[in-house]
Amino acid sequence: MDFNQNRKSIQVERTVVRFCLTQNKLKYVTLYGNFFYLHSMSVVKEKTLTDYCSQNKFRLAAEPLKAWVYETKHSDWNSAGELKLKYRSASIISSKRVVFNIKGNNYRLIVDIEFKLKIVFIVWLGTHEDYDKIDAKMIRYEN
Repeated sequence: MDFNQNRKSIQVERTVVRFCLTQNKLKYVTLYGNFFYLHSMSVVKEKTLTDYCSQNKFRLAAEPLKAWVYETKHSDWNSAGELKLKYRSASIISSKRVVFNIKGNNYRLIVDIEFKLKIVFIVWLGTHEDYDKIDAKMIRYEN
């Protein structure tokens, strides 16, 4: 990322906060020592969704999932409450586990979110019917 264009820096104690304009949205990056911390969500195991969508059962979910990934990557949630403001139909299972309705509630996507680290982990995707057969609190990601 090029921090030389459209940026301003603020010195706060030993931390430098840089504001940069990316995709017409103001985001901020914090410098901790030699590391930059970008304040937006990252989706881990995004390939899992691609693999699911290659199955005939999930082909209708492909475009809505692409839209969900795009919106998630461009979000900056700090809590489940902030997430709920954007996705009112999402079910907050615990402080880290969230279930999203995909394609008009035809599919369910279970994710774990580390709000402090801005990381979203893909755990499970299935039809609404499949979701009714599992325990959303206990399901774990399987390779």
